[in-house]
Amino acid sequence: MFVDDTLSQRIFEQNREFFSGLALAAARSGLDVEPCYLDTGSTIAFFGGPGNPLSQANGAFTPEDIGSVSAFYSGRAPEWEALLTPFAHSDAHDRLCKIGAESSGWESVLVRDPADPLPNWDCPSEIRFERIQPDQIDLWLDVSCRSFFGSERSEGVDMMNRLMRNADNIYGYLGYWNGEVAAAASITPGLDCRVDFLGGMGTFPEYRGRGLQMAAIRRRLQELSPDVEIVTMGAKPGSPSHRNAERAGFRVAYSQLSLRVPVR
Repeated sequence: MFVDDTLSQRIFEQNREFFSGLALAAARSGLDVEPCYLDTGSTIAFFGGPGNPLSQANGAFTPEDIGSVSAFYSGRAPEWEALLTPFAHSDAHDRLCKIGAESSGWESVLVRDPADPLPNWDCPSEIRFERIQPDQIDLWLDVSCRSFFGSERSEGVDMMNRLMRNADNIYGYLGYWNGEVAAAASITPGLDCRVDFLGGMGTFPEYRGRGLQMAAIRRRLQELSPDVEIVTMGAKPGSPSHRNAERAGFRVAYSQLSLRVPVR
């Protein structure tokens, strides 16, 4: 697997499937955010309501794309998030900065060939990870939110929950430590592009450092469809998540820069 334009495009296609699926979920959720999805062909953008963590744009960010995305978010939010990869248009970073963009952090995009064997690892006997049943979705959303955002809720997070509850392309998992709910995770399959994304892993603070994330990664890798050709996930560079991903056989494909772009 070479890290090149072809790999970057396949990951982009996975993002396209994910956000186009969220657009359908938005319609089912009754969110008054139409239109909530923009696809220029080389850049995609999603808006799930003010403050929704899923509201973001990624792709080539050609000069035409930047104009279209800026117009898409205009009048809806004070700023929008651009996820910029090394495979974007050559002057995308400079053009975004000229309209006021400011960096807000880096993320590693990691990839793995699902055909590669998993490294040996002894899972603690206290850990159990299971894919959720339909009647567990509210519990899964609650654990996901509390592990990421704490006990406080915002309108944006509530809107994200409504989307995820109605999304057909997000599968949830719950992790247990000695029978107590301790973590949540998800997988987003790319049915057309054959690229699956491991995301949404969160662990309650008191259970961190016990192996739950590694167990979640391995459980989801073991349940991939035989048609999947690439698995990807994101992690903050140098974080425990990043180390666990590499221990599970992932490698860094590239880093992407998050930019906050003011709406003008």
